[in-house]
Formats: sequence, structure tokens, C-alpha cells
Amino acid sequence: MPRPSKKSQAIKGTSTEPPSPPLFTPLPSSLKPLIPTLSPSRIYVLHVDTHHTSLKAKIFAIPVLMHLVILLALLWRAYIILPDYLGILLSIGGVQNAFLVDLSQTSKRDLAWLAAYRAKSFMIDWALYMFLLPWPMNFLRRTPAGPAVWRWKLGFQEKELVVRESIGWSEGLGQLGSTTEKETLVKEKATKALDPWYLVNTTSYVMINADWDLNYEAMITARALIDKKVLDLDEPQECVLAAWGEDQGWSIWRPNLSGTTGKKDNRKVILSFQKKLTDIGKEKLFYRWMELVQYESTQTGGFTEERQMNTMKQVQGMFEKEGVNFGEFWRSVGGMEGAVADESWDVVD
Repeated sequence: MPRPSKKSQAIKGTSTEPPSPPLFTPLPSSLKPLIPTLSPSRIYVLHVDTHHTSLKAKIFAIPVLMHLVILLALLWRAYIILPDYLGILLSIGGVQNAFLVDLSQTSKRDLAWLAAYRAKSFMIDWALYMFLLPWPMNFLRRTPAGPAVWRWKLGFQEKELVVRESIGWSEGLGQLGSTTEKETLVKEKATKALDPWYLVNTTSYVMINADWDLNYEAMITARALIDKKVLDLDEPQECVLAAWGEDQGWSIWRPNLSGTTGKKDNRKVILSFQKKLTDIGKEKLFYRWMELVQYESTQTGGFTEERQMNTMKQVQGMFEKEGVNFGEFWRSVGGMEGAVADESWDVVD
């Protein structure tokens, strides 16, 4: 059998497809001042929260009230029960008071009942302070910074840099063999965390879940750097930071910019849509539109052209009921091509 020529071997071994670019690229110098607040063992996702300050304040008020109620309830319980515990301790030392038990005049059954009652009271109070007290204390005094310190120092601003850090799952990255495996896991988690629809519908404090927590120290530091003009607020929009590569140097990946050359920035278009509706006092229309499109786009068969047209008719009806000229409004924001599906949406005449 004739041996293949060197030329044919070279052709066979050569791929006609260009190699895919690496997921992460070296961190730009503009973001390096933020690195001292980050841990190399965790993955970070950054984006700019542009929700209205009133919405942020209302959402943050919920945990504030919840922790305040817990703290006041525990203080009330301490006020009620501490004198009893103090009296019991003094009675053990022989001090005459209402808690002193005369053993000669008390039956064993009564002693057992009294001991069980006091033990039960002590265990309930111990559980209350052991499991409930850390919640408000962590909210108020988490070190190096917590939710209360974050809002106390920064307040509520129209544009806020949000820094989220991975919880738990990133610790297993070191056990994965290849860089490709690591990138696949990070890509899966980060893509969900930076989904444009998720960012538009969710403000920062509601983003805490099983995979991500807020890094309050980093957000406080970032705000200080932004105020000093050291860090540009628009620079870290929707990116992932990781201590990556053989030298464990910090790298960056921008999921929503990958492969989108020549296309609209979907999130900016959606935010423009929201802002224009808010400016005319019709922000509820935006959320109703979002809910409708989200529902229709997740139905079996996908967001087909027919389904898009039906959805558009429903949206037009919503606008008309609110006294908004949908055609003019739609043209003023340049349509929503690419923000919902690959197909373009046109105004239904």
C-alpha cells in the first residue's frame, strides 16, 4: 500500500477553521484599582444598576424593617426574661427571692416540673438568640462591610456599580482539569447572572442567591474610585473577573459583547424603552410589556414570527388603554430589533 505523501498529511492535519479566541483576556489597567477588594479564589460579575432610586429604596426597606422587627423582638424578650434569669442565679447563691426553692417543702415531682420548665425556657431563649440574633447583626455589622454600611455610605444613586461574588461553586474550579472545563462552568453561571432581561428586571439587593452574593466592600471602594475619577463607571459594565491562567493573573470576560459586532446593545435599547415610559409616568406599561414578552418567548416552539405579531397587537392594546400613541412611541425608541428575538418587530398597522 502506498504511503500518503507529506503534502497530503499536511493538508489532512491542517484545520480550515480559525482557532476560537480565549474566553478571558488580560484585565485592563482601568479596573486594577478594584482588585485589592477581591479574592483570587472567587469569580466576580460586575454590572451597572440603573434602576430608579425610589425602587432601590423600597426594596431595601423590606430587609431593614424585617431586621428591625427581629432586633426589637429580641430586645423585648431580653427585657422581660433577664430579671428572671438574674433572680435564678441569685437564688442559687442563697439569696432570698421569689425564685428560691425550699427543697424541704417541695416534692420531687414539683422539683422535676420546675427544672423542666426552667430548662425549656432557657433552651427557647438560647435558640432565639443563637439563630435569630446573627441576622440583624450580620446586616448591621458584617465585616469588613455589610448591607447597612453599604447603603449608609453610598445612599441610593441612579447609577451604581454592582459587584457580585461566587458562593461555593467556584471552590471546585481547582479540581477541574483543563482550562476549557473551568471556562465552561464559569460561562454557564455568569451568563445567567448577566442575562439582559434579568438585569433590567432585578435590582442589586434582590440578586443574592445560591450562586452569588454581593461584595459590599468592593462596591464601596468602587464608588470612592469613581468619585475620584480613578475608575470609569461605564468601564466594568457586564463583565466577569477571575484570577485566571497559569500565573493566576486577573482576567476579564464580557459575555454580552461576545460575537455582537454590528448589533445593537440590547440592554441599552431596553433601558431606553423603560426610561421613556417612566418619563411620561407609564413605567407600569414597561413591566407589563416585559412580562408578556417573557411569557410568550418561553412557550413551546419559541418566539415565532406569528407569536411576535400577536404579542405586538396585545402590547398596542395596552398602550392605547393608557392613552399612549404606540406607533409614535415605538418609532421614537427605534424599535426593539434584536432585543427580544432575532427577527425585527414592526408596528402593526
